[in-house]
Amino acid sequence: MVTFIESFDDFNSIIGSDNYTLIDFTAKWCGPCQRLAPDLEKMAEEYLNVCSFYKVDVDCNEETCCCCEITCMPTLILFKNNEIVTKYEGSDINKIKEMLNNNI
Repeated sequence: MVTFIESFDDFNSIIGSDNYTLIDFTAKWCGPCQRLAPDLEKMAEEYLNVCSFYKVDVDCNEETCCCCEITCMPTLILFKNNEIVTKYEGSDINKIKEMLNNNI
């Protein structure tokens, strides 16, 4: 399951985990973001024991987006222990899987 992060405080709490956390920066009006959503839900099930999946709506959580220097959507960032492990801008599901498999 992919859960929305509602606030900057929630974001900081979530990325502080010693588990891997993938955050999808998305928008309701972003076509590629909406097409990617079902694939991310499937991936969340596949990686259930190794990575948590979250979303940030860029229009509702500007402070988090500024902190992460988000300039396009979708942008996916993999975190662990408050650190960025890797970042991907785009909606190619195969590249996202490769990003996870190479870093987890």
